[in-house]
Amino acid sequence: MATGTKSAEAVFDEISEDFFSCSICLEFYKEPKVLPCLHTFCEQCLVDFKAKSGGVLSCATCRVPCDIPIQDLKFNFSMTEILHAFQKKKELIADHSLMCETCEKRPATHRCINCPQFCCDVCVKAHTALQMHKVLTIDKYRETESKDQQLVRSGTVCNEHEANTLKFYCDTCQIPICYDCTVVKHRAPEHVHMDLQEVVEKYKIQLREQLWQMKDKELELEWRIKTAKGTKDEIKRQSKTEKTKVMRRVEFMIATLRREEGRLLLLWMKVSEKIWKLQETAKQIKDIVTMETKPPMKYDVVEFQKGDEFVTHSMVGIIKYDACLSKCTVENIPHQLFKGDAVNLLLTTRDSKGNPTIPCQEVKVKMKMLNDATWEDIDFSNNYNGTSSVQIFGNREGKLLVSTTIGSEQIPGSPFEIAVISGLVQTVGKQEGRLRLPWGLTVNKHGDFVTANGGANSVSIHDRDGHYKQSFTFTGQFVKPFRPCDIAISDDKMFMLDDNNRHVVVSEDNGKFIRCFGSVEIDCPCGIAINPVTKHVYVSEKNKDCIRKYTHSGRYINSFGRRGTKQGQFRKPFYLACNSKGVVYVADRDNDRIQVFGSMDQFLFEFSSTGNSRISHPRGVAIDKNDYVYVSSEHKVVKYDTYGQFICRIDSDKDGLSYPFGVVVCNDGRIAVVENGNNCIKVFVE
Repeated sequence: MATGTKSAEAVFDEISEDFFSCSICLEFYKEPKVLPCLHTFCEQCLVDFKAKSGGVLSCATCRVPCDIPIQDLKFNFSMTEILHAFQKKKELIADHSLMCETCEKRPATHRCINCPQFCCDVCVKAHTALQMHKVLTIDKYRETESKDQQLVRSGTVCNEHEANTLKFYCDTCQIPICYDCTVVKHRAPEHVHMDLQEVVEKYKIQLREQLWQMKDKELELEWRIKTAKGTKDEIKRQSKTEKTKVMRRVEFMIATLRREEGRLLLLWMKVSEKIWKLQETAKQIKDIVTMETKPPMKYDVVEFQKGDEFVTHSMVGIIKYDACLSKCTVENIPHQLFKGDAVNLLLTTRDSKGNPTIPCQEVKVKMKMLNDATWEDIDFSNNYNGTSSVQIFGNREGKLLVSTTIGSEQIPGSPFEIAVISGLVQTVGKQEGRLRLPWGLTVNKHGDFVTANGGANSVSIHDRDGHYKQSFTFTGQFVKPFRPCDIAISDDKMFMLDDNNRHVVVSEDNGKFIRCFGSVEIDCPCGIAINPVTKHVYVSEKNKDCIRKYTHSGRYINSFGRRGTKQGQFRKPFYLACNSKGVVYVADRDNDRIQVFGSMDQFLFEFSSTGNSRISHPRGVAIDKNDYVYVSSEHKVVKYDTYGQFICRIDSDKDGLSYPFGVVVCNDGRIAVVENGNNCIKVFVE
């Protein structure tokens, strides 16, 4: 027994202070907490260490992460008790005197076995008198501790009989007792006595069984938690998979419906166009059938013809004379004619005295291109005063011949030659009314060019021949200087997009301010267009990748589109235009395509071909009265039909377009495009 005691004490003596020191603060443990890896640290040290580690707690010794909150970690009671015993033993073997733990003034001379507590000579009397504890001198305590440690352990001495140790257990009262207790207060047979050591061993076995049961339950609980977590993760995974399938199915169905919608809308547009043509044809047939024809009455050279336009002549008739060919003339013959343009010629027939007369001979006007074999008869209007109006159209490029005969003979100068030209025919804004960084372009009811002259912070107006008329701006009316980037005209009012103040400005055609709107929604505007059917105002946002829609009076309706490459998505939408049926065409610049939308903002179709290549960075879009589409892109202008089928290129490489922006179709069919790189407008004839 002595050997075992000595061995245990020897082991205790070999334990150093490092065993009881926190590896973070290097001091004795204060409120020690145990991590799942079984390493122990001070509670406050763990709090500070977690804060320094970015809010992630891990063991400072083995670096194993810990997900348990610090306040929920288990308290290391065993370490606290061992540390307390270690400190007391250290104090006992120390050379310096121990202090009384009661008064803390005098050296300690005694130690209580029951507490245990160190007391001085004065305090020991009060301690034994009040608490009835057994007290030994320090020397006696050290001697007893080396012989019988069981005796000096607190709680092993009977409280009733201090000289006796606890050796029995009263099963009736459920408390440990000494030998004297079995005779005095716990006498048999009223009380059942058992050996204390046997009871301890019995309770140890019961505690072990309960501990193993608790461990089994803990393992079962951990397994159930792990299973539940796995089931939860599987449910989440399946839910995510099913959600993905549903979203793909929805996207597929939406795309299918949109394609079908676009196909049906195109079919409807084609049918509507055919119905309109049939209605026009029926109307013409009806007009022909119901038209009143009044055959002329002739008598010699006097012709009587009734008609609403010549009421005076219907009473007395019209007198015709022989025309003198040498006196007859054709006026207003141009040297050249733009392709697609028309010119009105004035044919005057005269008698031998040079007076205008209505000829008895038959007058015919014909035309053909120089290389054509046959002539084409041209209808003309008789003014019944010796003159006739003849309208000539330059439908084809080349030399056009116009023949005028009276009877069967040509009048002097006939056939007349007119050069029909196409391509680049005019440059505007390089001389008077110079343009500076122009952007958007439109034409007003007079055929004038109305330009968003962004570099000059103004709107500039030139007539159809390129002559400067006026400029206007808005000074002091807005927070920042007015800077137009695009213009649209509706009901004789100008709708100007101001990208500096981020709103739409509405004015009269002379620049008189009316109102402005859109500053709440508009962020970085680029193009503006007005739907001729609904009168809705569309504004493109090149940095927000969407289209804003407003009423004609400026009330915000909604926006559609977002950044992306799919149908209905944009990357830098620039200018836009609407055709006669309310269909919206948008230049989707960085996606290199034109996207087409219905009046309900639904995607219809897209196109990007330029014949043998694709559109590159389209900017401007314009539509003529026949719904043909014109697109300005990198250094070229291209024409398409309503459905995006490529027709032809308007300009040529030799024209050298430099950054074409806004494009518009003039009232006479010419195509004008803003050349931002050369600060001008170039006009083309197809």
